[in-house]
Amino acid sequence: MIVSHDTAFLDAVCTDIIHYESKKLVRYRGNLSEFVAKVPAAAAYYRLEESSTRYAFPAPGRLEGINSTTKAILKLDGATFTWPGRDQPTLVDASCKLTLGSRVVVLGQNGAGKSTLVKILSGVVKPDEGEVFLNNESIKLNSPLDAKKNNIGMVFQHFNLFETLSVFENLSIDSDNKDEDLRVLVNDILKKYNFKIDLDIPVLNLSAGQKQKVEIIRCLIRNPKVLIMDEPTSVLTEQETDDLFISLKQFSKDGILIIYITHKLKEVLSLCDEVAVMRKGKVVSVSNTINEKIE
Repeated sequence: MIVSHDTAFLDAVCTDIIHYESKKLVRYRGNLSEFVAKVPAAAAYYRLEESSTRYAFPAPGRLEGINSTTKAILKLDGATFTWPGRDQPTLVDASCKLTLGSRVVVLGQNGAGKSTLVKILSGVVKPDEGEVFLNNESIKLNSPLDAKKNNIGMVFQHFNLFETLSVFENLSIDSDNKDEDLRVLVNDILKKYNFKIDLDIPVLNLSAGQKQKVEIIRCLIRNPKVLIMDEPTSVLTEQETDDLFISLKQFSKDGILIIYITHKLKEVLSLCDEVAVMRKGKVVSVSNTINEKIE
């Protein structure tokens, strides 16, 4: 069997032509010229003209993402977790699949399991049951260090910085790079994302928004594939919130998956393209925010 658009070649070598017509495959003896003599409409093949045949293909199907046709990078499968001293589990067979470069917000009432979900993904707690997959490979997140080694970063609501140390000293504590190499790397990050921070002043002299940027830089140093933000705007001014959103959208364009925890609807619609709703320890629904409007 030969598949080709070269009409001269087909005339020279073919003894049979299989033609699609009326939703059937019909066989004709002879080469392409002989076939055209029997089916004049097929002369369009010689002139590369548009024929009367029309093909309708379905839209690309959803792959593994929550609401996306892109590849799933992070997956939580069947996670169950009960906090010590509690009778009922906080998570019950919770599952989700998150895609590369998405900005996903996790919504739910207090006690729905949002914080526990992201603490599992960031290695703060281990699930009693279930697995975490990164790039389709099962990974063990027994500690935040394991998460960092697997390119998962998290910025907590309350900053984990040493106030009396300089910005650079805080960053160097969490890095394996030599100081001179680290300073070059950090300066590249500051320039790329337009962060205005003096690396040599004590952290206590920074605003809340600047401290948060230090936490983010600490994650970016490790070139993360996933960045988790837990209620990040609770201590920020409106301008600092706007600056944060600009940065997060840029991270997303650079291929970083953003997982964002918030209770504020305006933030959801302004920042995120996908929403996962949790209820009673499960991810119960997902939706796309791209066509929604803020009233």
